[in-house]
Amino acid sequence: MKTLVPALGQANHPPAVESPVMPVVDDPVSLLLVDDDPRNLDVLASILDSPNYRLVRAQTPEDALLALISSDFAVIVLDIRMPGMNGLELAQIIKERKKTQHIPIIFLTAYYHENDHVMHGYDAGAVDYLTKPCNPVVLRSKVSVFVHLFRKTRALQAEINERKRLETEIARAIEREQLRLGQELHDGLSQQLTGIGFMIKAMETKLQKVSPALARESARLELLIRQTIDQSRDLAKGFYPVELERLGLVAALQEIPRHIKQLSTIEYVVESDGNPACACLKGPHAVQLFRIAQEATHNAVKHARAKRIVVRLTMIDDNITLTVKDDGIGFSQTPEAKTGMGWMIMRYRARMVGGTLDIRNGDDGGVMVTCSVPNVAATAGYTS
Repeated sequence: MKTLVPALGQANHPPAVESPVMPVVDDPVSLLLVDDDPRNLDVLASILDSPNYRLVRAQTPEDALLALISSDFAVIVLDIRMPGMNGLELAQIIKERKKTQHIPIIFLTAYYHENDHVMHGYDAGAVDYLTKPCNPVVLRSKVSVFVHLFRKTRALQAEINERKRLETEIARAIEREQLRLGQELHDGLSQQLTGIGFMIKAMETKLQKVSPALARESARLELLIRQTIDQSRDLAKGFYPVELERLGLVAALQEIPRHIKQLSTIEYVVESDGNPACACLKGPHAVQLFRIAQEATHNAVKHARAKRIVVRLTMIDDNITLTVKDDGIGFSQTPEAKTGMGWMIMRYRARMVGGTLDIRNGDDGGVMVTCSVPNVAATAGYTS
């Protein structure tokens, strides 16, 4: 029969000093206690009894694995010697699972005292190794340290998640405001200027009969109005490409040369595999892919001295993938070393829609920018 873990006050060891690290008072965290002997579980529960802990018992490795599926644990107190699968084997399975591999494991044993046994325990994934009978104060102290770290990690993750949420909300608010400004410029100011242009044209016709000089002045004014209309429409598309909202991403990508004057002397090609999820993509994911294509194209024109730029939109491995490839001079250093604002913004935009961004020198020269976003984006509409 196994030696029971003694209850508080029954240990033969000298009293230990409590750890100065105490868990922060918060919602109870879960501890998993694994031992095939229910009496040992009772003793462990009495030692670790606290309103800050939710104790979950498991008498078999199978029960422990089921508990790990349904709950998150701050620490596992695990007996080594159990019938069937022993504690070392169970620990190896726990460490192989992505969800549970970071949970600290404290091994308890009354049998394995030799150094090679201890090292075997650490190799299996243990963060601590206690022999029975153990000092209850020591066990509580060690558990409290791991609980404290668990709470800190959880608080940090919550802060990271909140920052990501705020970043996403800010980005969406910016896009909504850009959409609003673009629509007002295109449907409001541009239309009003167009009306003024018609009025000036009519006035010019009348002035030709009265004063050819005034008619010429009117014609110059009409030309200025037309130029202002073109500028306002370009500005509107800069805020939000109208083609993206009306026709989808491929149509918007084809309009990029109209906003980059230098592209008039560069071959610019947009290709698509014809997948409707790509061609008709709209909404936040389409906006970010479009902006990434804009930035990559601008960089190719400004820095790479490219003569040809190919933009391709495809479905690859259930992801919508945008590739911008130029035939320019490429990087003089590794792409990872690039810390310019443009590269940082592209990576930020990809992250905002759950995508990945890869920037590298092409095998045949030039630079290749690849961004992939989940296929779920194909059915995501723009939320205003």
